[in-house]
This record gives sequence, structure tokens and C-alpha cells, in this order.
Amino acid sequence: MNGVEWELKAGLAHADWAAVRRRVARQAGPGQRRRLLTRYFDTPDGALEAQGIALRWRTGGRGQALLSVKAGRRALGGFQRSDEREFPWPQRTIRVADLPDSEWRRRLVGLVGEAPLVERFATRVERWTFRLARPEAEVELAFDRGRIEAGARIQPISEVEFELLAGAPEALFKLAAELLGGLPAELDLPNKADRGAALARGTPWVPAPRASRPPTPARKVPAGDAFARTLALLTEALAANLSVTHATDDPEGPHQLRVALRRLRTTLWLYRPILEPDCAKALIDKARHLGRVVAEVRDADVQAEDWLLPRADPSLAEAIDAWRNRARARVRSALAHEQATAFAIRLMELSVTGGWQRSGARTALAAPVGELVEPRIGQLWRRIRKRGARLGVMSAAERHEFRKRLKKLRYALELAPADPTGRRFIQGLRALQDDLGTLNDLAVLEGLAIDLGEPERNAALAELVARLRAERRAEADRLLGRACRHWTRLAGLSPLPSRAPDARPMPAAPSP
Repeated sequence: MNGVEWELKAGLAHADWAAVRRRVARQAGPGQRRRLLTRYFDTPDGALEAQGIALRWRTGGRGQALLSVKAGRRALGGFQRSDEREFPWPQRTIRVADLPDSEWRRRLVGLVGEAPLVERFATRVERWTFRLARPEAEVELAFDRGRIEAGARIQPISEVEFELLAGAPEALFKLAAELLGGLPAELDLPNKADRGAALARGTPWVPAPRASRPPTPARKVPAGDAFARTLALLTEALAANLSVTHATDDPEGPHQLRVALRRLRTTLWLYRPILEPDCAKALIDKARHLGRVVAEVRDADVQAEDWLLPRADPSLAEAIDAWRNRARARVRSALAHEQATAFAIRLMELSVTGGWQRSGARTALAAPVGELVEPRIGQLWRRIRKRGARLGVMSAAERHEFRKRLKKLRYALELAPADPTGRRFIQGLRALQDDLGTLNDLAVLEGLAIDLGEPERNAALAELVARLRAERRAEADRLLGRACRHWTRLAGLSPLPSRAPDARPMPAAPSP
């Protein structure tokens, strides 16, 4: 194949992989089955890899050995778009000076010279391919099972790839969501070239948590460009942390997933004037719902790691871990039931196709991002200041809701153009949030009720929780007083630069 490829790749557990393959075979027929051996070549120091180029020699299936060069990959979760060229290549030695394509020959000789390249790793897979024709497009699905080999190192392969052959890219994402939406798919799966290179370096790829804080835009960047970059980053973070939550017990997975969902909601609210209204509302509602789903395991992780396990004896710690694992299993099941993977695929589609744009909003899309977001931040801050005047007399539930609004404000400020005024404001905001967060933890501890499933363990846990409550109860008044002082200082500041709508001084919070 020659030209630009539109692909979406996803890793699947073997049982899910087999079930999806059977489902596709019922629609498309038996398909084709091939055994493929692919060897990847580079300089010993990985010069091609450093430039995002994969040079591979493949045998099997078609009776002809092919050399392909693949470059320009753009990864967004499992979505990739790349430029690929293929050539018949019967010999085993790879010299880029012998490439028949003059453009690629000049480019690669400039990178690696004319010496033969070395094999760095290989893949051995069984591939089942199917073609599905839909009214909007034709898509090829390739189901691969096998392994990557780099010397003595081996990593298994179990994945499906959707490739657009003709038609609208939206159809590719729609089909992927239809087949994978309710499964724990690894949408952040790198391509085989990247995984093989990592394996050759001795650092095999595993799902890892990913932070979701987007870079701060310059004030004059067009609002549409700023939103597009932010949406792409949040999509990548959401896909990665969803994989971690499904595949590992790392507490950072659910934590970063929850943060990514909150940042996504704030981003959609902040940029709503340039977004297609129904699309924005649906995304906000779904992100809020998934955040509530993830909250169970995130709360269990915090309670176990920060409060209970450091003070529990070994037998009680074992029971607490079992309780937390049950919460993790429930959340994984709920994420699958709520089509979290389909939601991530939808975000990829919108990011790649630009389907989020509001019709007729060309002027707003091109306007400087500061002109769009700063008035909305000012509006949010005015609402928060009115509530904050009651901080010292709020109930625990009211303080928790107030803290969530402050978090939304902080996320919004992190999406706004950089300004020294805003940075100072964020520092004060974080100090206030830290105190309110600890106050919320204390309130949760007062009402904490956990069922470990055994009367003896429940009694031991109740005794531990009672000790923790007694030790920490005295903190509440001190923290609330400090939080009120933080608020008093913050209420006299503006989160926005002087050119934007400013805040008027507000009354200090009443003393607790």
C-alpha cells in the first residue's frame, strides 16, 4: 500500500479479541488468515526510530517479500495517521541507497548513509483480515496474535487494527466504537515498531498513568486552535489512564482518569461558545457520569493508602486490600457497562475530524483565545466569591461543593493564557484547596463505614477508625480557620489580568 493511512489500533485480552473476531466474521465472512514474519531494520543507535521512521521487511501470506517505510505517524490514543511506501524486496540485506523511490532514497541516505542496516527486532503474528463495507466507508480489520522478539526478550501481541480503505473517517470510529465500546481495550497501544524498539532497549511497553494538564496557550492563539490542542491532549490522557485502570492496580490510573474527566468537563464548559451545543452537552454529561463511576475506587485507594493501611496489622491490612480490590472490580465492570471505551473513541473522532465545531462560529473560532475564555472565568469567579463569603459557616457538604467549584476555577485558569496575576492567584487557590481537601477527608472519616465481610475484621476496623477520628478531630477547627484566612486573601485578588474583567473586593469569610 502506498499513501496516507488512517488507522485505529487497540489491544485486547485474548477472550475479548476472539469474541470480536467471531462477531466480525459473522458479518464479513471467514476473511483471510496469514502468518507474517516482519523484521525491523535501523542503525545500531536507532537513527530512523529517532525520526519516527520504521523500515520493515515482511514475508508470508502473499508469496512476495516486501520492504516498507512508514513515517509521519500521528498518535492520538489508538488512532494513527501515517505515510507508508511499499516495494518488492526479495533480498534480506537492507540498504537505503537501493530504494527505488528517489524521494525516500535521498531522505534516508541523508539520515543513515549507504551502509547496510541491522535487524533490531521482529514480529511473528497470525493475522485474520476482514473487509466491512458500510454506506459511508469501507474498513479493513486486521486481528493479530503473536509476539515481538528482540533477542531473548519477548512481548505478546493481541490486537485489532481498523484501517480506512475508502470513505469518511467518521465511519472508522463508529465501527470501532460499535465493536469495542463495552470492552476494556487498550486504546493508547503504541504501534509494533515503537513497542519493538522499546523491547530492544530493554524497556518493554506497559500501560502507564499520564498527566492531563495541557500547555498554557498564548493569549492571541486562535480559540479553535487552542481547544483542538487541549482536546487532543485530554483524549490521550483519558485513553491512557482508562487502560491503566482496567489493566493494573496502580492507584494513579483511577486518580489521573478522574482528573482528566474533570479537566475535560471544564474545557468543554470554557470553550462552549465555539462548540456544537448538543455535542458539548452530551460529552459533559458523559464525563460527569464516568467520573462518578471512577470515584468509588479512587476513594477506596485514598482511604486505604492514606488512612487505614499505615495503621493496620497484617491480617486487617489483608482484608482492607481485599475490600479495595472488590471496589476496583466493580468499577472496571461499570466502566465497561457504561461504554467508557466508546466515549474515548468518540473523543478521538472529534479531535481528528474537528466535528466539535459550532456551525457558523468561524469568527469566534478565529478570535484570540483570551477574548473567549477570560470573560467566562470572570463570570465563574464572581459566582464563587458570593458563595465564599459564607465559608466559615458552611456545612461539610457545602464546603465540599464549594471546593469542587474552586477546582473548576483552577482548571479553567490553567487553560487560560499565562499571566503573572493568574499564577499568583492559582498559588493561593491551591493553598485554600489543600485545606478544604483535608477538611473533606476529616468529614468523610467521621462517616466512614466499610464492610470487610467478616465480623471480626469489621470490629478491628471500627476500632482503628475510632482511633483515627479521635486523633484527627482537633484538626478541623485549626484547618477551617486557616482556610478562612486563605479565602480572605484570595477574595481580594483577581484571577484575571488587568485588561480582563476584574474582581471587586468582597467581604471576608466569617470566622468559624
